[in-house]
Amino acid sequence: MTKFTFSFFLCLVCTQMDAQDFILGKLTAKNKKDRVLSVYEYVSPPHGRGQLLLYQNGTFYYRHSVAMQSEDVFSRGRWFKKGDTLVLDNAIKNGQIPVKLSYSMDSSQLLDGFSVGVVKNVKGEEMPDGLVAINRDSNICLPSYGGMCREKYKSIDSIKVVFENGLTTGWLKIADRPFVLVTPVVQTNFLLSNYMVYDQSKFRIDKSSLKPLD
Repeated sequence: MTKFTFSFFLCLVCTQMDAQDFILGKLTAKNKKDRVLSVYEYVSPPHGRGQLLLYQNGTFYYRHSVAMQSEDVFSRGRWFKKGDTLVLDNAIKNGQIPVKLSYSMDSSQLLDGFSVGVVKNVKGEEMPDGLVAINRDSNICLPSYGGMCREKYKSIDSIKVVFENGLTTGWLKIADRPFVLVTPVVQTNFLLSNYMVYDQSKFRIDKSSLKPLD
């Protein structure tokens, strides 16, 4: 699937979740073993199936899958209730994505001489949808395309990673040390392109459903 297609699919999923009622489902034996408190589902052909699991320890896991797509979209975090309102609070906060910078003197990894490498996760999986802003500038560069930028930079003192789904890191200061290549490593074991941002998302709790609130 192309990055554009998957980004469009992700936006469509977000829109569906915002507008779709979740229906209370039955707990399976596996759900009970995993200490799931409640399971909510929706089916919206042709956009696929969504499932929201609320765990007894106050965490949630949401997954959306479509038969024609090879990649599921998901979200996870904590849930809590305020009266008759359910609130989902993402584990990953926008602007606070955990990232470490890996420095290397290996010039063989450079793409077209650009000194910022393709964004990766802790498993070493590349995130080509991870773009970078440099030196607190608003210009965006594409490490996966050899640093395609609007302008050239003689030196780099700080970077910020920006993902196509809207997630960003804070500004990351470049260490005062020799290096040829600096690679942002997101401290997750999954691809953020598959992660759906739902921070403080609210639903009204009915007897057998959850209704999205504006």
